[in-house]
Amino acid sequence: TDKTAGAVHRPATSFHDWIGKEVDGSVKYPAEAGRYRLIVSEACPWAHRCHIVWKLKGLEGIVSLSLTGWKLENIKSEPPFDDYHGWDFVQDGEGYYKEPSGRTHIESIYETASPGYRAD
Repeated sequence: TDKTAGAVHRPATSFHDWIGKEVDGSVKYPAEAGRYRLIVSEACPWAHRCHIVWKLKGLEGIVSLSLTGWKLENIKSEPPFDDYHGWDFVQDGEGYYKEPSGRTHIESIYETASPGYRAD
């Protein structure tokens, strides 16, 4: 872990799994067209790479795509993170970053998937 002053220290993610992988005779996340959505902020280099791979692999008709706004507000490098909600789905001058569920921030998607995931 980087202990450099000013470095952002994030906890390990709990959102790692496989699509279509059989475990104990069943598949937790079946590989099905239309079942999954890739959510990307092109302001994030890691997410942008996922967007590039999605396009290069020709997954447009299989995995839908949502783009977020580019601006992160209220971000801090140390807890508490109460005012930080992650990438937003907001209107900008050129169009609307739409999330079909009507959510306004990426945080609410994580919270739905894993209630209390941000608890300190």
